[in-house]
Amino acid sequence: ALGAAAPAERAAALLASHPPRGRLGLLEHALDPLARLVAEDYILDALRCYEGDRIACARTLAAGLPSAAAADEAAPGGHAALLADTLLAALLRPPTPALKPVAYAAVMVDVTKLVPGFPRAMSGCVRALFSRVDALDPELADRALDWLAYHLSNFEFMWPWAKWGDVLSAPAFDGRRRFVCGLIARLVNLAYWQRVESVLPTEFRPLLPPQPDPAPLLAAGSDAPAAAAAA
Repeated sequence: ALGAAAPAERAAALLASHPPRGRLGLLEHALDPLARLVAEDYILDALRCYEGDRIACARTLAAGLPSAAAADEAAPGGHAALLADTLLAALLRPPTPALKPVAYAAVMVDVTKLVPGFPRAMSGCVRALFSRVDALDPELADRALDWLAYHLSNFEFMWPWAKWGDVLSAPAFDGRRRFVCGLIARLVNLAYWQRVESVLPTEFRPLLPPQPDPAPLLAAGSDAPAAAAAA
C-alpha cells in the first residue's frame, strides 16, 4: 500500500513546492517561451520580495524588465502587456493566489499610474476574460469581479461600458450579463447607489440592484417604529 501511495505523495510534494503558474494567456506575446518564463519569474519574484511595500514593488515593476524585447511598449509582448497578463493571472491562479488578492489589486492600481501602456493592456485582459466568462470557474469569476470593482473605484468608476452593450438584450442567465450585474453590484457596495447610477450610461441603469431603503428605527422594547411610537 505504501509503495502504491508513494507516487501520489511525491506528486503532492512536488505540487506544493512548485505550484501551478496560473498562466491564462489572455494577451498575445512576441517573446519566446523561455524569455517569457524568465520575465514572469521576475515579476512574481518582485511581488514576493516587496509584499510589504507596494509602492516599491510598483516602481520596480514599472522600471522595466531585464529584457529589451519585454521593455518595448510597442511590441505584442511589450512591458505593459506582459505586466498586465502576469499580474492578473497571478491574482486568478487556482485554487488560491500566492498572496492575498488585495496585494495584487493594490499593486495594479499603482502600476496603472506609473506605466503609460498599462491601462490599455489591462483593458485587453478584461476583454479577453469577459469573452471567456461562460467557461470561467465561478470562484475565479468572483475574484475577477472583486478586483475589477476595486480597480474602477480607484479611478472614478471610468469604464467603456458601451463595449458591453450587447449584454443588455441577453437573457438573465447569460454569463456575460451576470458578470456585468455582479460588477455593478460590487461597485455599489464600494460606493453608494446614487454614485454608481451617476456614472453608468442610461441604458445600463436597469442592471443596478434595487436601491437600498434604510430600515426604520424601532422603539426600545417594541416592534413598532420609533416614529410611530412617539406619535
